[in-house]
Amino acid sequence: MNPRVAVVDGVGGGRWLTRELTDRGADCVHVKSRPALEPYLDSGFRPDEYALDLGYDHDVGRLATRLGNLGVAWVVAGHAGGAATAETLARLTGLPGDDPDLAEARHDRQAMARRLYEAGLDAPRGCLVTAADQAVAWFADAELGAVGAVVRPADGAGAGTDRARFCADAAQVHAAVSALLGTGGPGGSANVSATVFGGAHHSVLVQERLAGAEFVVDTVSIDGVHLVADTWRRVKEVRDLAATGTPISDFEEPADPAAPEVAAIHSYVLRALDALGVRHGAAHSRVVLTARGPVLVDPGAGLGDDTLPWVAEKFLGYSTVGLLAAGILQPRDTLQRAARLPERWPEPIRRVALINRRPGPVRPSPQWAGALEALPTAVAVSAAAGAGMELPVTRGPGTSPGFVYLSAPDPQLIERDYLTIREWEQQGPYTG
Repeated sequence: MNPRVAVVDGVGGGRWLTRELTDRGADCVHVKSRPALEPYLDSGFRPDEYALDLGYDHDVGRLATRLGNLGVAWVVAGHAGGAATAETLARLTGLPGDDPDLAEARHDRQAMARRLYEAGLDAPRGCLVTAADQAVAWFADAELGAVGAVVRPADGAGAGTDRARFCADAAQVHAAVSALLGTGGPGGSANVSATVFGGAHHSVLVQERLAGAEFVVDTVSIDGVHLVADTWRRVKEVRDLAATGTPISDFEEPADPAAPEVAAIHSYVLRALDALGVRHGAAHSRVVLTARGPVLVDPGAGLGDDTLPWVAEKFLGYSTVGLLAAGILQPRDTLQRAARLPERWPEPIRRVALINRRPGPVRPSPQWAGALEALPTAVAVSAAAGAGMELPVTRGPGTSPGFVYLSAPDPQLIERDYLTIREWEQQGPYTG
């Protein structure tokens, strides 16, 4: 009998995990963490790739019993939004999972910061508030006028820039908190806003805005042993913060694992994963390298969405998705690779986030993906937005048309094609 693996929210990077597990001989069972997933995620879901699709069940105890009766041997989150449900199901079924006593620290940013401090690690300074005036008072007391603040939901760690707002002054802090709480400002009605993963914002976290280069560290954990698969340095396009509230992702390039600052980031991330009770599965940790050292912004449970595993396989001989699938099905063999990871990318490569400048229905991807694929340095293109979907101006990952990998021995050739993409995007090629 083939091993059975339950994948919670097999969307985003999770869709590649399902294919990898199936290719390795597993039968995958799909579970939804909530009744409806976001359109940009759900458009990539393929129920026929699963031996069984259980959908959503509000009774998690009943769902755990069904998984047990089906002989499921592992529960894993495909997307960050399913991480909490996957942890709960693993606990109820007695299957491998993260430390249940530290669940809050993995899914609540303020609890995460407290836990990191307890473990002797740095974390963002912040304050949990339920009203805009509280946020403004803390902003003043913390003396953040010179660096600014980030206002974001307290829950949903792993949501990346889900409704985060970068604020330069007290007025922007007040407006951002009011918007997230749905109060509309002083005296407004308590129409609590929804999160990107479902649910509602009843409190908001105001944190210092960290200054420094941002890195994303992809790891796979097997029974508490963490393997660093890959690390990318993220560049963000700086926009008018008063108008948009946050910069958006521009592109990422691999970090050199042998560089001293990257080695320090890896050491910090591994200690942070231990402190947060991460023992199994993938993590997509966002870290800012500040003047005082690495600081974790988000532990990012689950796989990153902006990845095509076969690209990493082509250049490195392995991928995070492949390591996760192997860690589930052949844990001992996979652990033997721990000392050899991560490896350096042999050739310059850039992962470019596509930016939509004009709102409207998405054109069929062949109309624009073909133009990207024809670029001399293009390696692969991922179209995240389905044809016909209403796509606003890009504000974050959920409103990006997709991404493209560019690679060449000469970095100047990559830069040339990157600039071509940005110039072409001014014409609004993705919608119409």
